[in-house]
Amino acid sequence: MRIKILKAASAPLAVVFRQGPPRQTQQLLWNLDTDELVPGQWIKAYLTISDCDLSPDGRYLLGVFQDDRFKRQERAVDGGLKQALPYWTALSKPPYFTALAIWFHQAPYDHKGGYWHNASELRVSMPDRDWDRGKFLCAPPFDVRHETNPRRRSVTALQMVRSGWARRSDDAPSAKAPSTWVKAGDRVTLRRRVRLVLDDVWAVELGQNRTIDDIQPSFLEFDSRGRVIFAQDGRLFAWENCPQGSPKLIADLTSNRFEPAPAPNDYFS
Repeated sequence: MRIKILKAASAPLAVVFRQGPPRQTQQLLWNLDTDELVPGQWIKAYLTISDCDLSPDGRYLLGVFQDDRFKRQERAVDGGLKQALPYWTALSKPPYFTALAIWFHQAPYDHKGGYWHNASELRVSMPDRDWDRGKFLCAPPFDVRHETNPRRRSVTALQMVRSGWARRSDDAPSAKAPSTWVKAGDRVTLRRRVRLVLDDVWAVELGQNRTIDDIQPSFLEFDSRGRVIFAQDGRLFAWENCPQGSPKLIADLTSNRFEPAPAPNDYFS
């Protein structure tokens, strides 16, 4: 299993994705002020985290999904024939996957999800034909705009800049690791080496080319209190005054198993 996290840029919230077994992902909402972890829905589909984005206030998630086994059926505009469309982009409220808006896709590289341009504007990236098939189940409290050139923009890079990370200029990029990002705190510096195929490599730097070897996380970030929050081996941690003391275990997600969970009754309001 793996844990991926998207942290809100302007709110003490983080969306946690517990992935595993294959094609199964659970979404949870982490309140970084109280360390309350609210379990949400599971979904049986591939979720492409690198193409997903979280609104700055942490209230809305734009996700990109794929399911080849149970292909989603969407009625074609021309001819009235059904087409198998196993790729889709959906807008939801964490920690739920229930769609507030949804767009289906014909090909895996026809889309790149989307991103929040600012707190009041979401830009969704896809060809015109997929945008025209979109369905809004309720009106979102922000503008949703269509962008037709999805391959030119890295959602990951936008998220890093939005959250205060900076590209390290002294690292030579390569085909396997095209960029390295850093974020400096009072005592330590966080490092993220973005890779195209394999998982990203994260580290806590102490200076003079030293890192904390005990931490080999799948996510690293500072929260609003200055703690280092991270995910490792299916668990969530928060480390106050890092590198002094030791990290606090927030939750162990290794034993979580798929179970149905409906969205709240007021979900669409």
